[in-house]
Amino acid sequence: MEKAGGRPLFRVWGEMNQLQQFSLIKSLVRLESQLAALEFPAYGNLYRRDSVTPQLHSEVPIDDEYCLGPMYNASWFPQPNNGIYAGPWKGLSELGLALTGRGLDRLQNSTFAPRGPHFGALSEHTEILEATKSIIPALVDWPIIQKLSKPTLWHTDLHMGNIYVSEEDPTTIVGIIDWQFTSIMPAFMQVQWPTFLEPPDNYEIGPVKPELPANFDVMDEDERAFAKTKNNQALVAKCYEASFAKHQSPAFQVLSRKYCPVRHLFLFCDNTTKNGIIPLRDSLTDIIGNWTEMGLGDTCPFRINDVDLSKHQQEFARYKDWQKLKGYTQELLHTDDDGWVSPQLDFDKVRAKHDELFQIYMELETKAISKSEAERLWFYVEQPNTTAQVLLEKEPSDPPR
Repeated sequence: MEKAGGRPLFRVWGEMNQLQQFSLIKSLVRLESQLAALEFPAYGNLYRRDSVTPQLHSEVPIDDEYCLGPMYNASWFPQPNNGIYAGPWKGLSELGLALTGRGLDRLQNSTFAPRGPHFGALSEHTEILEATKSIIPALVDWPIIQKLSKPTLWHTDLHMGNIYVSEEDPTTIVGIIDWQFTSIMPAFMQVQWPTFLEPPDNYEIGPVKPELPANFDVMDEDERAFAKTKNNQALVAKCYEASFAKHQSPAFQVLSRKYCPVRHLFLFCDNTTKNGIIPLRDSLTDIIGNWTEMGLGDTCPFRINDVDLSKHQQEFARYKDWQKLKGYTQELLHTDDDGWVSPQLDFDKVRAKHDELFQIYMELETKAISKSEAERLWFYVEQPNTTAQVLLEKEPSDPPR
């Protein structure tokens, strides 16, 4: 559904009481459940059939109006010579091998510009992708993943700027925007928490009511405020979880995080040039370490030695800290990985807040690493020569669909 009047949710969420927030969440779950219940014959991007051109290579009809075609996204526009990695795909094995092939192809045809800590050398990216390719056949035959591989329609960037609510009743959703590059992919890859409902650390899945810490009464004022914020975050997450379990119990297992390593393996294997080597390597090492327990066979086709595993664990800890800081920064700036700022926000104020956060970050980071390294690891800057250039940009008033 597209924007149909109303106002973005982030403008009213903080003014809503808890019952209103719960009501909004239940409405959102109903919409997501209706989408997830739709049946599709393959994986790929969703197209109107009258928009299909010969350049799409192939298509899988859905009905007289829609079809599935190649999976393009903002960073992947295959040329005719690599259309074999574009889809659509009728099976999970075909999809998995195509995603790893796409990742290997990127290494040869993309600008290899390291971002983030421990990005990895080109040879390391190649090695990890080849290892991933070797275990894909066993993963796609895993009965648990087979049950969660239904081709599923899902909005994979559901933040408060993409949800529009009624001017009169903020619990009524009137539109959801930003559907460009809409894809149909396995449920275990698609289903995810909306960004504003993601649970806090140490959140417990299941019929467990989030509670304030036992020592809440003896905390100081700042500690109590932080504890209340985390508890409220857990309560809205629990409302989403409970509503989702009621409407979509088969796919609900995806939210439990039990299958995160396999999910992340499929999500990260096609774009290590963007995310770096750490996320994919962590998924791979987790799966390798639990290969027998997962019932994937007696022998894993790829091994990692103790020295490399220890090194990875140290690098992963640093990477997690960096990701957490990036998440906090995006939350404070109301932006995303690309630095887009909603037209409803005062752009100059967001830029000023960005500059303030950047200065605080630099003061802290340069105590341990060089200035140039700290600048390289910041999220919205480039360093032509020695001058940092902010990448935050205004989002057009009418976002492309």
